[in-house]
Amino acid sequence: MIIQYYKSQSTVKPELIDDSSSKYVTYLRKNIVEKQIIDELSGDSYTMYEYDEAKLTKEQYKQYLEELSIMDIQQQRADIDYIALLSGINLWR
Repeated sequence: MIIQYYKSQSTVKPELIDDSSSKYVTYLRKNIVEKQIIDELSGDSYTMYEYDEAKLTKEQYKQYLEELSIMDIQQQRADIDYIALLSGINLWR
């Protein structure tokens, strides 16, 4: 699954994964940067958060989690194969 991220910002620090604020959408966020902004008119300072955000339907998010799980299993298998190779163990006998 290819996930499309868009630039976003908020005065409230966002969660990396938000699956509770909407019944239909799950938000994925990354690259969260906190910035102090000074209002030019009043001189007041406030915090702004800039980040990349993707919106997935609940079904897309479920599929995304399944793909992450498969990738994790594949990485674990690759790690085992590498350790076996370094140890001289043949796992394919």
